Amino acid sequence: MGRARKPVADVNERPKIETDPFKLAAINDVVGLKKLMDREKNPVPVDAVDDYNCTPLIWAARNGNIEAVKYLLERGADIEFSSYFGMRALHHSVNNIKQDVTTLLIDNGADVNAADDAGNTSLHWACERGVLGSVDTLLDSGASLGTANKSGATPLHKCANEGHVACIVRLIRNGININAQDQKGNTALHLVAGNGFEVSAKFLIENGADLMKKNKSGLVAEQLANNNPVLKHMFQNTESESNQGAIHY
Repeated sequence: MGRARKPVADVNERPKIETDPFKLAAINDVVGLKKLMDREKNPVPVDAVDDYNCTPLIWAARNGNIEAVKYLLERGADIEFSSYFGMRALHHSVNNIKQDVTTLLIDNGADVNAADDAGNTSLHWACERGVLGSVDTLLDSGASLGTANKSGATPLHKCANEGHVACIVRLIRNGININAQDQKGNTALHLVAGNGFEVSAKFLIENGADLMKKNKSGLVAEQLANNNPVLKHMFQNTESESNQGAIHY
């Protein structure tokens, strides 16, 4: 789903920084923000938008500037404003691993199930990053486990594709569908097998992943692990123990 790395505000760029609310938010200069937004003549709107379709709140959130976030929220900043790629403040804080800001935004009513333009929720982003604290915060705040993005990927697919076993464990123990398939027909087991993530594969197998589920190319997960002898051995032992027999291609 990409890293969503648009150009960031240059904190070393001094010209006009005192009149630029986006740079001020990016460097957590609350005093500077107050001067711009509280002045009597031509105050800067709290939801002013820059060339990247970002508001000051977006910059503050993505950089983890909690004091600036607090001030902007107190000023009435739109917590659900969509920036580039449809990413909101909560998406940015999760994507950039700013957990204090993530908690603050949720406490102030941010929609934990809002999706960006690709259909990714904040839980998708947290799982791709592999940040268990963010995953737990989102789940505790009502994040939907089974939401699929526009590629059919659930949060489980995201952490499986990166081999983030702790997040995989948390999602499975919270009841996510272990055998959900994306648009290519891949399950989490297909993804971990194809990427050689042995520990993740072992956990998925031990917790009921369907070894016989085929993707849209007609392949089961074992066939994606052909170059990994450890995984091949794991699959074959599991098949034998479950009396499924060997898979013949």
